[in-house]
Amino acid sequence: MTGPAALREWMARERLSHREAARRLGVSHPTIRHWLQGRYRPEPVHAYRLSRRAGVPVSAWEQR
Repeated sequence: MTGPAALREWMARERLSHREAARRLGVSHPTIRHWLQGRYRPEPVHAYRLSRRAGVPVSAWEQR
């Protein structure tokens, strides 16, 4: 599963808006949108937070 798909799944499972997901992860809501669109990949610190808090594997964000 890709990073954006895993992030989307977590947000749906927890019923999170972009703003609430951003608050939980310590980023801005536009950042969440960019990650979901695949425009940007998270910095390592954010990929780690996604892994710990949302269960999104760090490897999901590796470029293929």
